Amino acid sequence: MEKSYKASLMLNGLVPKKNFQNKKRQIQAQFQTSGKQALQEALRSSLEAFVVPPLEMSCKAMFDQNEVSQTAGRSFQTAFPAQDKRLDARMLCADEMLIQSCP
Repeated sequence: MEKSYKASLMLNGLVPKKNFQNKKRQIQAQFQTSGKQALQEALRSSLEAFVVPPLEMSCKAMFDQNEVSQTAGRSFQTAFPAQDKRLDARMLCADEMLIQSCP
């Protein structure tokens, strides 16, 4: 009888620990889920606030520069329709730039 009493005491001690462990796991899982969501939201808002605007401005500047380059290229081709004349004009510009930069 003494053995069964000790066994029942041990079982009584184990059951609450098992319930506690289950509850602990549930709370940890909920915290991890809500913590991940909070972290994702914080990262998203940080990206939207600090990374996206400069990136948009940089891309816009790059596209504007590309558009200007293409427009200049078309103007150059219109001004000098013949390929050899374009080459002569580029050589003249290069010579003039070197003369201007080296006093």
